[in-house]
Amino acid sequence: ARQARGEFVAHVSHEIKSPLNVLHMYSEMLLSEEGKSEEFRLEAGNVMLEETERLSPLISNLLSISKIEMGSTSLDRQRVKLRELLEDTFTAVSRTGKRDDIHFNLELPAEMSTIFVDKDLLRIAISNLLTNAIKYTKAGGRVTLSAEEDADAIRIRVIDTGMGISPEDQKLIFLKFYRSEDEEVRKKPGHGLGLSLAKSIIELHHGTITVESSPGEGSTFTVHFNKGGGLVREEL
Repeated sequence: ARQARGEFVAHVSHEIKSPLNVLHMYSEMLLSEEGKSEEFRLEAGNVMLEETERLSPLISNLLSISKIEMGSTSLDRQRVKLRELLEDTFTAVSRTGKRDDIHFNLELPAEMSTIFVDKDLLRIAISNLLTNAIKYTKAGGRVTLSAEEDADAIRIRVIDTGMGISPEDQKLIFLKFYRSEDEEVRKKPGHGLGLSLAKSIIELHHGTITVESSPGEGSTFTVHFNKGGGLVREEL
């Protein structure tokens, strides 16, 4: 446990220190003679924005995971129209992938139940799954968000045509900070927190998440919610 804690702190420190070093360097340069150049100010602004965007989700995910693990996160359950939540999340995340020439499909039933969940947390979980799918799908590939519902359960799937996940990695991808040793995966930016957080949020709602994947053939992540336990209630 002591070793794992030490590795965790070292990893977080590195992931936070790197962008902070870049921000500090460009801040100093902006205050120097070089900062008077319009071209340099534009370059510095773009770099600082990228580093801030890199740092922000790491901190947000860390805070969310810490709260969940410490048991200090209480679900703010409210009546949520699931179809609308999935549509809104899909629209927001898919904008980022259009820059990479990725095709998007949204396949939802015309009618879906109103469910009692923590809207913000569930949005984060679905968003993380979609962001992950986009990250590992090459230009011209496809990312699909689909859902189905029957009398007993609701299933939400995020499907991509990306690089796929090896059987060995599938056993570990939901661990905090885990990233595959695959060279192609290592080329992509990331902290290994998105899937861990998604799994924690889904389990907080008494759901499960599974993955089916083959290298080179894409991946399918399935979120499964049973309708028992107050997930779906009759209209008053």
